[in-house]
Amino acid sequence: MLKEEIVVRIKSILILSFVFLFVTCLASDNRSNAGADSAGLEKAPDFSVIDLDGNTLTNADLMGKVVLINFWATWCPPCRQEIPDFIEIYKELKDSGFVILGLAVSDRESNVRRFVKDQGINYPVAMAPDALVAAFQPGQYIPATIIVDPEGNIRDKHVGVMDKTKIERIFNEFKK
Repeated sequence: MLKEEIVVRIKSILILSFVFLFVTCLASDNRSNAGADSAGLEKAPDFSVIDLDGNTLTNADLMGKVVLINFWATWCPPCRQEIPDFIEIYKELKDSGFVILGLAVSDRESNVRRFVKDQGINYPVAMAPDALVAAFQPGQYIPATIIVDPEGNIRDKHVGVMDKTKIERIFNEFKK
């Protein structure tokens, strides 16, 4: 009986610790400067990636558009959860100056290619080089999404699932 009580207490402590860490991490990493004035904005780093279709994408190519850069992985359940909304919103807004760039982290390219095909992902996806992750500093948790305005300024950093409603709101706020 004593052994069972110890196990229950240990499990309770571990669960409470996990919840505390999770909430603390979300609170500290879910930063947004969407309302900041132009003097305090951070420029998005220069980058160049080759997507899974062999196309080169650079930050210069994306100027003048609202860009959602999503750091994700095929093995991440919250990442997988937000992808249907990304597919839908990209289909609706891609001709209106909106771009999604999926950057796969901590994953094998073969897994990413298969996942992109199976899910019907319609936006550019590339493997995220370590240097690009370091340059954007998305945080240590995924999914992590960075919003870049048409002038190339980072306007929002979000850790966790993004839904269609939030993406539409952001697009409408920053489109030219």
